[in-house]
Amino acid sequence: MTGTSIREITLYTPNKKYTGTIDIQNESMRTLDLLNSSSIYWKDPNDKSFNDSVMLFDVVVEVQGNKKLSRFHKLQLRLSDIIFFSDNVDLTGDLTEIKRAKTLSQKTSEKKSSVKIITRMRGDAFYIVAGVFYGLFKNKSQQRFFPLTNPQVREILRTGSEWQSRNIDVGNHFIGLSTNHIEACSMGE
Repeated sequence: MTGTSIREITLYTPNKKYTGTIDIQNESMRTLDLLNSSSIYWKDPNDKSFNDSVMLFDVVVEVQGNKKLSRFHKLQLRLSDIIFFSDNVDLTGDLTEIKRAKTLSQKTSEKKSSVKIITRMRGDAFYIVAGVFYGLFKNKSQQRFFPLTNPQVREILRTGSEWQSRNIDVGNHFIGLSTNHIEACSMGE
């Protein structure tokens, strides 16, 4: 199929990190829009094993703190297991994205708000995520993934009877946080 391209993406699940590429229909589509879509794009639909998954290519799987576990040529990852993702597209600084966001904010009267979120505990870990978003939290939380800019992500991990905390470098100024994994939030933090 012509017109398709690939995008680098990093997906975080409980205690694992998947880094690879995904197929996208066109370069201008945001990763957030792709993963929030009711029908995830598949270049070859015959490869699809699950209805709720995304196909990753040239995938490196790491566990707890960047210890490389394995490498796969292609791998399907269920969307319901993704806690958050980041991609290699730093749209926050892109002039067209800034213009798009300003126009949308003016049309909808969306205001900038800050939030601190605690995710559900999965395995032996949970996350505390802080960031900024535009619009109403209630509206954004109806989507599969919630957009946060300037995110600060901290993983809280149980090791035996102790708890450890570590900051996670998400690589750019944006993440998509799964609304299914939000346990609690505090606005204006």
